[in-house]
Amino acid sequence: MKLFTTCLAFASHLGVPRALHDIPRNIIHDETQICGLLKPGISQEDAVNVSGFWDHQGIAFAKINLSLQLDPASDVERPLLKLVTLMQKVLWGDHVSVRIINDEESDALARCFDTTSDGDVLLMIDETAKVNKGVKQNILNNAEQHTQQSIAFPFDDTNLISKALKLVRRDNEKYLVLTKKRVPPGSGLGGGSADAAYVLKSLGDSISNEDCLKLGSDVAFLASHDNIAVISGFGEEITPMDDVYYKSHVHILIPDEPVSTREVFYNVRERLKEGIFNPGAMPLSVEETCKSAKDFCSFKLFNALEQCISNRRVRLLLEILQEYFPKYKFRMSGSGCSFFLLGADDTHVIRIRELYGHPLTVVKTRFKHVGDEKAEFSYL
Repeated sequence: MKLFTTCLAFASHLGVPRALHDIPRNIIHDETQICGLLKPGISQEDAVNVSGFWDHQGIAFAKINLSLQLDPASDVERPLLKLVTLMQKVLWGDHVSVRIINDEESDALARCFDTTSDGDVLLMIDETAKVNKGVKQNILNNAEQHTQQSIAFPFDDTNLISKALKLVRRDNEKYLVLTKKRVPPGSGLGGGSADAAYVLKSLGDSISNEDCLKLGSDVAFLASHDNIAVISGFGEEITPMDDVYYKSHVHILIPDEPVSTREVFYNVRERLKEGIFNPGAMPLSVEETCKSAKDFCSFKLFNALEQCISNRRVRLLLEILQEYFPKYKFRMSGSGCSFFLLGADDTHVIRIRELYGHPLTVVKTRFKHVGDEKAEFSYL
C-alpha cells in the first residue's frame, strides 16, 4: 500500500496522464523522481546519490558514415542489401541507465508507467537540443511534442532496447531502462541502434554479430569496442581499423526532418531495378577501403544513399553545402537526415544555418579515439 500511495503522488507530481491528458507517461523530466519512487524512505535529492542505484550507466556513442556504398549486384528481394561502409563513433550520444528490478519494484513501476510484454519499463528524458535560432516556426504544445517523441521512441516491444533485452535476459529478469535522449530518431546517426548496443554490452556476456544483425545493420559495430571499422556484408562483418589521425572537431547538422530508412531503401531498390543507381567510383573492397582511409587527409567521403533522398528540406541542405562550401569535407550520415562537416569553423557552420532558413540543430564534437569514454560536445 505504501508503494502504491507513493506511486500516485509521484504520478500527480509528474503530470502523468489520466483520461484527459495526452502526454505519454513514460516521458519523465527528472531522474531523481524514479530513484525516489523505488526508495520512498529517502528524499528525492538524496535518492540520486544512493550508491549502486543503477547497475549500468554510460554513453551510447553515436556514429557517422565516412563512406557508404551498396553493392549494385545485391538481390533487391532480400530484406537487407550488401554494403561496405566506414563507420566512426563520435563523442556524443544518448545517456543510458539500466537497473535490474525485483518483483516489488516491477509492480510499483507498472502502476505508474506502461510496460513491455516482458514487464520491462522503458523511460525517456528528452535532452534533444532545442536550437533553432533566428528561425520562425510553429511551436507545438507540450502534449503534441511529447506525443511525437512517444511515436519516435516507443515504450513497447517495438523499441530496439526491448528487442535487445530479449536477447540478453537471464532467469526471467526484468529491467528498468532510462534513456536521456539526445540523438534525434531518423537522423542517420544510429541513436536507437546505439541504445540497443549499450544494453547488449552491459547485460550480455557474448552476443554474436548475427544476433546484433537482427536489430539493425549498425548494431554489431556500435556494440563493439572499436571506434572505427569497415562494415561489410549485411552489417555482420566488422573489420576494425586503428584510429585515423583527425584531431579536429566534427560538426553534425541535423534538420528537423526525420528520414525514413525504409523509404530510402525503397528508393534504392527502385533505382537498382531500373539500372540507374550510382554506386560511386570508390571500390567496394574492404581492403581498399581500409587502405585509403589510413591516409585520412586525402580520403574521399562518399554516401551512395544521398541520391535516394526525397525529403525536400534535406535535399535543400545538401544543395547549400554543395554550392557554398565545396572545400570542406562533408557528407550525409547513413540514410539521413544528418550531415557532418570536417575542417569547418563555427562561423561557417552558423552561416549554413542562416542560408538553410529552417530548424537546424548543430552538434560540435570529436571522433572517438582509444581511451575516450566520456561525452564531449556542445551545441551551436
